[in-house]
Amino acid sequence: GEAFSAMYQSRVTQSDPDAIAYLVKHALSKPKPSHHLTVFRRHLARRFGSAAMAWRRILGNEAVVSFNRFRDVCGLMEWRENSVEFWQGIDCGYAGQVSLFELDPEAVVLLSRLY
Repeated sequence: GEAFSAMYQSRVTQSDPDAIAYLVKHALSKPKPSHHLTVFRRHLARRFGSAAMAWRRILGNEAVVSFNRFRDVCGLMEWRENSVEFWQGIDCGYAGQVSLFELDPEAVVLLSRLY
């Protein structure tokens, strides 16, 4: 949560191997997501092309979002009833906010390599 947000906001680049190692370690050590969260992520990918594009189109330049904002966005997509389950699966560190990294860590790892 907070560690990634700081790295994200400072625009981590490919030249920072420690940041890339952190991203990879985090992505590989997370618990398996619930079935509903997997379906939600697939829905985002089908509707917007990817979870990263969904984040950008819906949230703009927001680096992190609170639960209330996340719940509102889920409601716009008619997934509000599952927003608590999604949040619990995404905010594993209980930071009280999530970033694109928590929603789709694989995409962030790939984007960081391109940036």
